[in-house]
Amino acid sequence: MRHFDIEKFKKNAIGKYSLNYEYEQFGTITKQTGAKLKSGTVYQENISKKHSTLEDWYEYDEKGRLRKTGSMIFHDNPIGFYREYDENGKMILEENEEEKYKLSYTDIREIILKTEGRDIFDNRQNTLVIREFVQFAYYMVFISYDDKPTKKYLLDASTGEKVDFSKIKKTESKSTSHLKSPNEIGTAYSSNNELTADKNIYPVYDGRYYTKAEWEEFQKSLPWWKRIL
Repeated sequence: MRHFDIEKFKKNAIGKYSLNYEYEQFGTITKQTGAKLKSGTVYQENISKKHSTLEDWYEYDEKGRLRKTGSMIFHDNPIGFYREYDENGKMILEENEEEKYKLSYTDIREIILKTEGRDIFDNRQNTLVIREFVQFAYYMVFISYDDKPTKKYLLDASTGEKVDFSKIKKTESKSTSHLKSPNEIGTAYSSNNELTADKNIYPVYDGRYYTKAEWEEFQKSLPWWKRIL
């Protein structure tokens, strides 16, 4: 079972409020971070190949025991398998991030290579691809240029065909019409976009109202760097 070397990390890390240590070896970049949360000290390790948009991440507890692991692309988009472990190293949860998407990022990569000449697995290509599942699965593609506006379009995650933006706008409006912004955190809004008086509603996230207890439970399920506790 993978283990985090806390002593070695503390000897090399720098920082005041959170400790950070980064090194490169044989073309592989390792970024380590330590932070104190309400739930205790957590250590994070992100590993990627140089110039790659793909990375694996590992989360360890205060004793250096592996507790969570997963993979990402573009720093914030989960791919592959997400797993959680108990203090004895037994896997207690496994989720397949690919289940909702017929076409994977590898499939989309091939499409964009053919149509745009861009490799989405290379972080020097000025290309970003985000996937979502809002009633239907899609990939949102952003192609940046130096001399003209950014190109953006949707690809259906089942067929790879382009989808009109109006389809996703109509879909999102049904679930997020009560939000000032789709990413609004910490403030609840009514359907007319006015602040609600209900103090039992904690934050609003991804079109859903959370109570304080529900929000804290949801945050615990996330990698530590995405928590907003």
